[in-house]
Amino acid sequence: MTFLMAKKSTLLKFFGNKFIVILCFTCAYSSYFSECQTNNPDSLARILDQFPERDTTRVNRLTQLSYTYSGINLDSAKLLAIEAKSIAEELNYRKGLGTAYNCLGIFYLQNREFEKAIETFTQTINIRIEHGDLEAEAKARQNMAGVYTTLGDIEYSSQELYKVRDIFIKLKDTVDLAGVLNDIGQIKAKLNQHSAAFSNYQLAYKLIKGKNDQTEGIILTNLASLFLITENYEYAIYCAEESLMLFDKLQFIRGMGVLESILGNIYLTQEKYGLAVEHYELGLKYAEDIGDKIGMSRRLNNLGVVYHKMGDNEKSLYYLRQTVAITKNSYANLDYARGLGNMGGLYFDLGDIDSAIYAGLTGLKMRNLLGDTIGSLYTNHLLSLAFERKGDYANALHYEKMAGIAKDSLMSIEKMKTIKEMEVEYETRRIEKENELLSIKNNLVEIDLEKSQLLIWYSSIGLILVIIIFLFYFQFRKNNLKRKAVEFEQMALRAQMNPHFIFNSLNSIQRLYIEQKMDEASDYMADFSQLLRMILDNSSKHSITLKEELNHLNLYCEIEQLRTGGMLAIEYEIDSNIDANLIKISPMIIQPFVENAIWHGIVPTKKKGTIIIKIKYFNSDHIEITIEDNGVGWKMSKQTTHDSKGIELIEKRIGSKIAIKHLSPGTQVTFKTKTL
Repeated sequence: MTFLMAKKSTLLKFFGNKFIVILCFTCAYSSYFSECQTNNPDSLARILDQFPERDTTRVNRLTQLSYTYSGINLDSAKLLAIEAKSIAEELNYRKGLGTAYNCLGIFYLQNREFEKAIETFTQTINIRIEHGDLEAEAKARQNMAGVYTTLGDIEYSSQELYKVRDIFIKLKDTVDLAGVLNDIGQIKAKLNQHSAAFSNYQLAYKLIKGKNDQTEGIILTNLASLFLITENYEYAIYCAEESLMLFDKLQFIRGMGVLESILGNIYLTQEKYGLAVEHYELGLKYAEDIGDKIGMSRRLNNLGVVYHKMGDNEKSLYYLRQTVAITKNSYANLDYARGLGNMGGLYFDLGDIDSAIYAGLTGLKMRNLLGDTIGSLYTNHLLSLAFERKGDYANALHYEKMAGIAKDSLMSIEKMKTIKEMEVEYETRRIEKENELLSIKNNLVEIDLEKSQLLIWYSSIGLILVIIIFLFYFQFRKNNLKRKAVEFEQMALRAQMNPHFIFNSLNSIQRLYIEQKMDEASDYMADFSQLLRMILDNSSKHSITLKEELNHLNLYCEIEQLRTGGMLAIEYEIDSNIDANLIKISPMIIQPFVENAIWHGIVPTKKKGTIIIKIKYFNSDHIEITIEDNGVGWKMSKQTTHDSKGIELIEKRIGSKIAIKHLSPGTQVTFKTKTL
């Protein structure tokens, strides 16, 4: 008991300080928990049987039972809500109709029918506004925010939640205010605004503590997940156990199952597999007690993972098969896909490649339907490895390319997410500033006149310090801007690519397709796309290995070989004491000179030519690179302004002059570059 009291004191002290955490994921509770009841569904069903008449009492009982079945048996929840809606429309019972629409909206949200969810929640909000029921309107808006959060529209979701927050402040409803602050905390977490997320959880906990056990338990559950992610295992276990005591008192079985799963995750992360199994099994029992198929499938999946880590593949496969069996043909399609993905990985490890491919293909189809890009990336990569192991290299290449497409898609999603974050940043900061000002005003105290001189003295010191800090900050910002300007210039240089090369390459690909040279066209397309990806990847890097630079150069030369009809011969003379895997240089500094050698030197001869690339140490931190060709030779007087400017820019990048020597026949270009 003394230990728990000490823990509680430490935790409350912890809440009193600002703490910035790296938060990747919180235990996501939908806002409809604020309306769901913890009553036993069987007892509610018996009460419902006592009111067979189609009246307002039956409508209220139907909606209450529908809320209870949400997350346990969606089909039953939907049927109950539809009956309630039908009776409410017959009676013109507007309040009950609004509640029935809300129940249907929760069903559509969980069933991922988002357009229908938005439509029904809009109906609910309109009816609540019509009756002036602010509390019910706020809860409907919370549910609407949940839909837009799931769709990734964080801006609209945030707007709805701030409206809800203002309503609960107006109503002085501390309990529901804590709930919406918890929701706002989850939004902040999605935006990677970790300090703001923690602040909202902290304020929500302070508001709710001792007033509503269920909401307090939900917030503690989110905090347990937060501490798990940040590896604060002691606090994570404490918050989970505190929440378990609250849910046990309420007999909130679903919440207890989630907490046991979180405790299992904590011990799994710490590699305490025996404890992890105990908590996962207890969480599974809670889910089975209430018929929570989603909870059952996730606990079974957890058990499959932990037994795999323990090396017991037989038990791992047993639990993963149960996961797939429970979720198959149900609304929990994403859990079905995840179960198949884990099963496919296990089959692959066991050497059952055909089963791994079957599980992977089945799961991939579901992930693509649900738009699960991260899962698609993993499954495509697994399928590529499986087909490669089987010797089916065509399919292996296909799924590896699909994995690449998924990876590119994820990068695009992240960019769009960043744009969205920037769009809401101003509004978020404004609201946070208002909250800070409000907090300051509420805590201001009058200062005695006798202390005014001391205040002035402290203020003077503070002003001097501010001026000093400002000067340091201004100088730091100035230096930082200069550094970024140099970096952006380098990125722009590295991202350059001759538009004629792209245009001509695409024309060559088109010509090959027209001439029905499908194999050559496919090879050309694969090399061309790989080259583009290399250039885009390297454009954001300050340095790459010499090996990577030569790989990029080889790929470029292969494409030019196809374009020139095999006119090129590339030779390398690299000193034996040079380790291309260890030496780093600025990216894309050799290719422009090779390109000049091809198009200004070799191609005008209209016969096969040779390009020799020589690399040797110049001194301890510089290497010397020479590019020779036996073409017609290109003179500075004949170069375009663009080429001359390009040489000047490369000289700036490498920090040394480029020497151009005219041979007979051909041209020799030599330069030195610093190893990074």
